[in-house]
Amino acid sequence: MRILIIKMSSLGDVIHTIPMVGVLKKNLPNAQIDWVVNEEYSCLLKGNPNINEVIPFKRRDWLNLIGFIKNRREIKKFAMKLKSKRYDVVLDVQGLFKSALVVMMAHGKKNIGFSNAREFASFWYNEKVEGDYTKHAVERYLQLLEPLNLKWTREELEFFIPSTQRDRESLKEKLGDLYYKNFVVFCPFTRWDTKRWEEENFYELERLLNQKGIDVVWIGARNEFLKKDVKNNFIGKFTLLELYELMKLSKFVITCDSGAMHIASSAGANIFALFGPTSHIRTGPYNLRGKNFIIRKEDLYCSPCFEKECKRKDKFCLEISPKEVFDRIANSGLI
Repeated sequence: MRILIIKMSSLGDVIHTIPMVGVLKKNLPNAQIDWVVNEEYSCLLKGNPNINEVIPFKRRDWLNLIGFIKNRREIKKFAMKLKSKRYDVVLDVQGLFKSALVVMMAHGKKNIGFSNAREFASFWYNEKVEGDYTKHAVERYLQLLEPLNLKWTREELEFFIPSTQRDRESLKEKLGDLYYKNFVVFCPFTRWDTKRWEEENFYELERLLNQKGIDVVWIGARNEFLKKDVKNNFIGKFTLLELYELMKLSKFVITCDSGAMHIASSAGANIFALFGPTSHIRTGPYNLRGKNFIIRKEDLYCSPCFEKECKRKDKFCLEISPKEVFDRIANSGLI
């Protein structure tokens, strides 16, 4: 059987889909499994022994009018490659117009997707599953295997991230003496402003942790910046695979609802996750080994709202003091 998984983005969503590969391979050991993913996330999949081919989707180059015209031959070659694979099953985990285009290109015998997919993507499926949004994204994605009559248990799930000794050595070189110290990781950035705990709160929390002899390693993407200078600023310095190894090495991770949080979760790190406008039940850390500590205001009528702009204009749901977070850490027994 030839199977194609389509999940191109985002970082957290790609990580949430990885357990699906293991479930497929366990139930269908002879299946050939390919995956279409945005090329910047392909490193999370290449080297996975259960994936036959990782097929990069060049989102930045292809998904605009000029790029489409300029790269039409490359796009045609991409489409012809998918068609030539003769997939028996195409699983559209993305559920957007861009992934529906890939479904069309693949010409699979059985196209499976969510009935409540956005942007009319479900029009292209001949098998539809109603996604249950009371479930975590990992388990909701696995619902797509129901038409194949495949079974799984949480104990069987695995986040296989193909880091290597080379990644570990590179991380060690970048960290220097920090590699041998007692450190935690701060992930202060997230794509939505409404999900972001105020930067000043992180500075104060660092001060409180430093008093306990704990160093802080700051991380983020290359296009992200802090307002102040901090010690151990590694923002933009690590690859995704080095970040994965960093999370494994850390004492614990402090993060908002972000892609970095899901890397930490896949690494089995201990996580203190700050939640406001989004739901930790749906997209919180799905941690199979480490401890999760969800920090949020309880019983708010407006949370979770899933809004990128706060209608109250004050982000009240994330008005959580550094002292509250520090006390939660202290009571966890991790310091």
